[in-house]
Amino acid sequence: MIKLLKNANVYAPEKLGKKDILIEGEKILLMQDSIEGYEGLPGVETYDLEGKIVVPAYIDMHVHITGGGGEQGPASRVPESQLSEFLKNGITTVVGLLGTDGVTRSVENLVAKARALTEEGMTVYTLTSSYGYPPTTLTGSVERDIILVPPMIGVKVAVSDHRSSNPGGEELIALATAARRAGLLSNTPGLVTMHMGDGEGRLDPVFYVLDHSDVPAKNLLPTHILRNPGLIDAGAEVESGYAGDMSSTVPADKTFTPRQRAVYEIQNAMHLESVKALRPGISYMDVYDLSARVMVEGLKELGLMKGNAEDAVREGAHALFYPHGLGHMMGLDVHDMENLGEIWVGYNGQPKSTQFGRKSQRLAIPLEPGFVHTVEPGIYFIPELIDLWRGEKKFTDFINYDKVEGYRNFGGIRNEEDYLITETGARRLGKKIPLTPEEVEALR
Repeated sequence: MIKLLKNANVYAPEKLGKKDILIEGEKILLMQDSIEGYEGLPGVETYDLEGKIVVPAYIDMHVHITGGGGEQGPASRVPESQLSEFLKNGITTVVGLLGTDGVTRSVENLVAKARALTEEGMTVYTLTSSYGYPPTTLTGSVERDIILVPPMIGVKVAVSDHRSSNPGGEELIALATAARRAGLLSNTPGLVTMHMGDGEGRLDPVFYVLDHSDVPAKNLLPTHILRNPGLIDAGAEVESGYAGDMSSTVPADKTFTPRQRAVYEIQNAMHLESVKALRPGISYMDVYDLSARVMVEGLKELGLMKGNAEDAVREGAHALFYPHGLGHMMGLDVHDMENLGEIWVGYNGQPKSTQFGRKSQRLAIPLEPGFVHTVEPGIYFIPELIDLWRGEKKFTDFINYDKVEGYRNFGGIRNEEDYLITETGARRLGKKIPLTPEEVEALR
């Protein structure tokens, strides 16, 4: 059977643009801007993929192929993965690993499931052990498992997590060294996949390995960071112990789409206007309000918001798109001194707002010379929040939900810099990051 796919947006993985694709059986015979002469022929099926995307099959680096769950008791266990589910979602290669449960689910079971999926046509790799330390293995050692058991390419462990054995830096070095050495001997990655929790240590054990061993960073794979704000904001430290906290947003393609550029320019204006306002004596809550008003005015031009910007911000309508604060103090910790209590650090003991979005502002007091803090306004489109507020008919005087619906899968934008308050204004710390759309596109 021959299939002709017309007008597909092709990524391979770079963007190739709109193409026609001719397929016979399991092989791609031809791919070019236009393929003519096959439509209507016997044995040829033609599909118009206008508006659809064609990509290579996906690789999933973290799959509980023997099932996950179980933390609410045996009835909460999740069944094993099935081949049909992978193929339905375009996945042909996975790395299978154990989760919290390394007792009723075993490495032996994991390897057997990997072999079964392989026989069905998948490409499957596995990791030895699970959450605990010392690791639970098939052969008695991580090295032997990786070298002698063909699906194995590394080891799993949980770090800074209340469900883990909380391995320290030296223990992680030993584990990473073993995995690294085994990877070299077996021509496999020798990965240490670390499930990162939100415990007090956060990323410190990982940084310890990098600072106190010769294990390359490529052998360390921390996971679950993006679902944990504390880990996202872990930042970096210089040798003197002081922290930095910076982030940037770039488009997936080499250039912004018109819609991406429009939203990005609004966020950029929020950032630049906030920086311009930095000076001794100004309340950082006032700077937050300024950034929110800039965003509202910009979103009004796109038709996403309406009404008076000052009123929208005062009532909290802006928080649909700006659900976090503008920044936080920074010094010997990324969120400096906040272990003392955010109220005492950022509010001088005064009560915080309970308004959604505004209550996430960590620094509200007047700025003083010597203060070091971040500037990180953002714009986000969160489908669950959009659905919730729309269902509640919340802020309909300020939000055009029909227009917002077209942006529900847009994602989010944030750029973050660090600033020192001086006697007369503020000074950026570190190198200037690309901010304008032109500067960002030049990176690609």
